[in-house]
Amino acid sequence: MTLGEIIQKSLQRLEFGSDPQAVEAMEPIFTAYANQAIRKIALQYRKTRKQTLTLVDSQFLLSSLTYGCIKIVSVSDSTGDIVYYQDPVGSETYTCETEEATVDVVYQYYPATLTMRSETPDVPLSIHDAITHYIVACYRAGGDPDTQATASIDYQLFSVALKGLGTATTSNPRSSKIKNWY
Repeated sequence: MTLGEIIQKSLQRLEFGSDPQAVEAMEPIFTAYANQAIRKIALQYRKTRKQTLTLVDSQFLLSSLTYGCIKIVSVSDSTGDIVYYQDPVGSETYTCETEEATVDVVYQYYPATLTMRSETPDVPLSIHDAITHYIVACYRAGGDPDTQATASIDYQLFSVALKGLGTATTSNPRSSKIKNWY
């Protein structure tokens, strides 16, 4: 489902109609709400990406990752997983214990921010309908006392869909392994 279709479904749920003027008027705020929902879904779903980075003095910057990093899952070179750490702790600089020039970084990420109606959220298709509930909940909670009470049902519907989503590692044999056990 595209952002435009999500906006239209949200307008229909709010009984505003789906004519082009309504879509155009509500598009900026509904797009912001949709992006908030997508970030919440990304935190729950834990989808990962692998990206090859070139090291400078055995270090890379978190900002060199293409997407916003939620969490680094692993760093590896041609020999396999390597030791890596923040240097200093809390910074965006990571030091890798390798002599190689490049490393593969696997990380959980925030999907790209949607800006165009033709874009599709980088989250599972099965949760796209729930984004509509989040948009409606945010809109209804936003200032009109007559509609605030009805916001909770849509937020609950979004939350139930989010809890039922699971993670991207479902049925992945490596997902049941304990890593870094001491």
